[in-house]
Amino acid sequence: MGRGSFWNRPYDTTVRLDQPLERGNKAAYRDQVAEAGAQAAKWDVVDVERQQRIAVAQAYWDLKCAQDQLHLAQANWSIARESSQAALVRLASGDLSRLEATRLAVEEGRAANEQAQARTQAEQARLALGQSLQSQQVVWYYCKCHLHLPEPVVQPFHRLQE
Repeated sequence: MGRGSFWNRPYDTTVRLDQPLERGNKAAYRDQVAEAGAQAAKWDVVDVERQQRIAVAQAYWDLKCAQDQLHLAQANWSIARESSQAALVRLASGDLSRLEATRLAVEEGRAANEQAQARTQAEQARLALGQSLQSQQVVWYYCKCHLHLPEPVVQPFHRLQE
């Protein structure tokens, strides 16, 4: 900047134009990396879908197992209750000792406790299955609405909803 008024100052003016020149076809490599990243994201969605199906199947079989255990615990409790009642009748008639009748009453209590635990486990398994199904619906909705995935990727989730 020189001396004088604003309009009378001498200026050196330089104009610069930059044009990057790429060597080695780097633009094509960047495109390939972007396409590979998009494909990897689609594969991640397919993997999440697979994991969700496995989780639902596992929760289903856990529920079936818990229900079977509950049926067995109910049957055991019923048998223990009948044995305890029969022991009381035998105790009253003098055919059984008090110790043996007490032991059968304790067995009835143990069977009742096992039945309560089995009922709790069956309820927890039922809730876990419901939670798995709900999370699968959330994943399907997210994939369909927010990721705007093509239909073949979203299709397996859609089949589960029908």
